[in-house]
Amino acid sequence: MRDIATALQELKWVETRIDEAQDLESLRSLYQRVQTVRRSFPDDFDLQLSVADLQERLIDRGRRLRENPDEGRREPARPEGTKGIWSDTTAPRPTADARGPTPGRHQTNRFGLSSS
Repeated sequence: MRDIATALQELKWVETRIDEAQDLESLRSLYQRVQTVRRSFPDDFDLQLSVADLQERLIDRGRRLRENPDEGRREPARPEGTKGIWSDTTAPRPTADARGPTPGRHQTNRFGLSSS
């Protein structure tokens, strides 16, 4: 890792892939990428906190996959009233501002990464 901006991009990329991982090997690869960032910036406290949050999410996802290996292979739930491919006629979802803070919803830190 050359600079903090590259490291943050890498962490954001990993974050977007956690829930998409379908097996433990995919998670292991993501975990190794996070470890590379962690080792590259040992003195950046805020970055280390973000890394710790991502590691926790990766481990939680791994536990869920280990308990139920088919979880990663399921199709996402479709909105009611649609068949097959999702249609553009589904009602729009409220924005984050309209919903307000929700217990259990990930909050973002100053890097734009979700935190548990």
